Amino acid sequence: MVSRAIESAQSRIEGFNFDARKHVLEYDDVMNKQRTAIYNKRREMLLLSNEDEQKKILKLRVIDLLWMEHIESMEHMRSSVRLRAYGQRDPLVEYKKEGARMFQELLVNIDLKTEEMLSKMNDGGSIKMEQQIPTIPKIQTPVSDSNINRNDPCYCGSGKKYKKCHGK
Repeated sequence: MVSRAIESAQSRIEGFNFDARKHVLEYDDVMNKQRTAIYNKRREMLLLSNEDEQKKILKLRVIDLLWMEHIESMEHMRSSVRLRAYGQRDPLVEYKKEGARMFQELLVNIDLKTEEMLSKMNDGGSIKMEQQIPTIPKIQTPVSDSNINRNDPCYCGSGKKYKKCHGK
């Protein structure tokens, strides 16, 4: 009887873990499709031989920076979409919908930002890329984590609360 109870509990736990891994894989599939599309866009950019080497570097930099911001946004959205289960909505379906919308916005923003930067270069010559395209802030580690409140903004500049970022 004890052995049967242990086997039953073990099979339930294994089933739960299997479902959890399955959901992680389904979430990752959404990002993999987007990643493939971005990498193809970058590859196309690198293979264009008729482009000026500078307009190429600019386009690649815009793609890279906006992609990094998109990854962070998707991760934040992934954690917030779980709450929609309380509203009788499937979090995975909501993640896929929001992810597709956000990815379309990313593609439009890449084109707009690239055109904007190219027009500035064509109108007046050179621009400093560091001034025009946002860069990722450098992490400034505090002397001691003990003086940071859990609900304060994280010191890395991510915009998240400390407890959700470096305070994990």
